[in-house]
Amino acid sequence: MWAFIFGRFYHLYNYSTMAQQNAFNQALTCIGFNVDTTERMVDEGFDTLETLSELEESDIDNMIKNVRETRRAQGANAQGDISFPFLPTKRLKAMRFWAAELRRTGRPLNNAGLFAGATIQTAVARYALDVLRSELVEEETFDKPKELSDLMKWETFWEQWKTYMGRIRGAAKCPLSYVFREHAQVDPAHHAFPYTDHDSRLIATTELQGPWYEVDNH
Repeated sequence: MWAFIFGRFYHLYNYSTMAQQNAFNQALTCIGFNVDTTERMVDEGFDTLETLSELEESDIDNMIKNVRETRRAQGANAQGDISFPFLPTKRLKAMRFWAAELRRTGRPLNNAGLFAGATIQTAVARYALDVLRSELVEEETFDKPKELSDLMKWETFWEQWKTYMGRIRGAAKCPLSYVFREHAQVDPAHHAFPYTDHDSRLIATTELQGPWYEVDNH
C-alpha cells in the first residue's frame, strides 16, 4: 500500500517537475534564445523559474562566461549553435528580476509560460528602471529626519521618517517602508487591490520573511 502511494507521489512529482522545466525551456526560446543555447543553459542548471529566482544577476554573467570559455577551449570540437545575443540576454536578466519579485511577494513560481507578451515588456522596463536607480543612488543622498528629542513632535517626526524610508530601497527592491507596514501577513486581497503604482503594490505584498527581509529589517 505504502509502496503504491509513494510511487504515485513520485510519478506526480516528476511530472510536475518536467512540466515546469518544459515551460521554462519554452520561455527561454520565447525571449530569443535558440534551441541549442536553451539546452546548454539547462545543462548549466538554469532549468526552472524557481531556480532562476534564487540566482543573482552576476550568476547569469558567470554562466555565459563559463560556456563561452568552455567552447573556446573545445575549438572545432564545440557542439551546437550556442550564442548569447544582447537582447535575449537582457530579457533573461529581466526574467530573473521578475521571478525574484514573484518569490519575494509569495506568488507561484511554477509557470514560466506567463513570461510572455506584455509581461516581458513590463519586466524589461522595471529591470531597466532598477538598474538606473542603482546607478543614481551612488550619487544621490537623502536627508535623514532629525533625532526625536520631544515626544510632542512625534507626528511630525513620523511623517518625515515615512517619507525618508519611502525613498530608500533595500534588498527587497522596494521602499523600506514595507518593513513597518500595518499588516504582517499577505493575503489574496492584498494582491488583488488596484494600487496606483507598482511601489505601493510591493510595499503591501512583499513577504516579511526571507533573506531580503532579514537584511532590510536589520
